[in-house]
Amino acid sequence: MTNRYPVLIALAMTTFPAPGAVVARFNAFSHANNVAVVSTDASLQTDWTTTDLTDQATGIGALSGSNQAGSNRKTNDFGTTPTIQFSSNRESDAETPLASGGDNESTWTTFTVSASGGNALDFDGQLATADTFAEGTGLGGTVSADWTLYYSLDGGVNWTSLGTETGASIGGNGGESAATAVSWSLTSIGTQTSVAFLLDPVSTGSTNGNVSQRGVAVGNLEVNATVTAIPEPTLPLLGSLGFLGLLRRRR
Repeated sequence: MTNRYPVLIALAMTTFPAPGAVVARFNAFSHANNVAVVSTDASLQTDWTTTDLTDQATGIGALSGSNQAGSNRKTNDFGTTPTIQFSSNRESDAETPLASGGDNESTWTTFTVSASGGNALDFDGQLATADTFAEGTGLGGTVSADWTLYYSLDGGVNWTSLGTETGASIGGNGGESAATAVSWSLTSIGTQTSVAFLLDPVSTGSTNGNVSQRGVAVGNLEVNATVTAIPEPTLPLLGSLGFLGLLRRRR
């Protein structure tokens, strides 16, 4: 008899990754001139620790101000969503974590998630997500940015891109945009005990003006992972090691 439901049976037999825990959550933000920390992690941190969201920007942006000063960075609520907002001017720099360029101003933010208590973080089937926004007031043109998420397994020495997402866009006289959700697959990270993340917005529209005239913003930044216990050496393995040690002593 021919099976009329092979696809349904195959799906039923497929093992899907379990929903992960939110191991990083940045949904409240602060700004003080030239203070690098812009948000504190709000995840539960039960079996992991997550560092602050830290602005790594150097150099000078709009109005000849520091890229971490009020002309280039601010907090802003888009409706009910708190965000950290950056001037399109500062985000026009051509440097990326993978290549130098422009004025080499490292206009990105970073944070690190580390497992604790003998655990590891499994990123298979998990996502990082965020809401992006744009603000344009009085200068015309278009305000927009692409958002690239990177990860590092060696404390930020080497970075790997997880992909680039197109963020919110608005006309330069349009006020504040609605949210544009973005997400990145984390499967390629695998299972790790510690991972550094880097979020880099790059302006794709007009770039002159201060942060309130032309700015791009991010809120509700989250990273998911499954927390797993690092397996202890099994008894057979221990027995094998003991046997090998005994053979060496006899020789």
